[in-house]
Amino acid sequence: MTSSSSPSPSSSDEDIEGVEDDVTDLMGLDLPSRQRTAESYANARAVNQLNMPRDINILYFKTKVQKDAYFGHLVKKNLFKHQNIDLAYMRSHTVMSALVDRFEVMGLANFLQHRCDWNETVIRRFYATLEINMVEEKIWWKTGKRTYYATFS
Repeated sequence: MTSSSSPSPSSSDEDIEGVEDDVTDLMGLDLPSRQRTAESYANARAVNQLNMPRDINILYFKTKVQKDAYFGHLVKKNLFKHQNIDLAYMRSHTVMSALVDRFEVMGLANFLQHRCDWNETVIRRFYATLEINMVEEKIWWKTGKRTYYATFS
């Protein structure tokens, strides 16, 4: 999910007041998702989705790729009761190993492994919209209809 350029979210469609922030309300709708292989999804996500033109009318996502990740895969996954970030699992995958090193250097590793009662919808949406730029040392994600970023430099 490394990107070569920073997402540049527009706030015009993200600052709608009075709209409930729960994508699960959409689950009753007929929202077909493309079934992807791991390779086709990795290829689609190789492009920074938050920099792509909006191609979907669901404001919780910027692109169909993000919607497909959420409704086609993440919404069906069980989140285990411990609801923590498994750094050993992340380290076992080369694409995430350097990020674990950063967490340790920053002093976040212990914090990330604590159990939290996080909202499962928000966790799934975070992973569906997450963009990581190792060069700029930033991550971006959508929560509700807004795009956020944090640095890890």
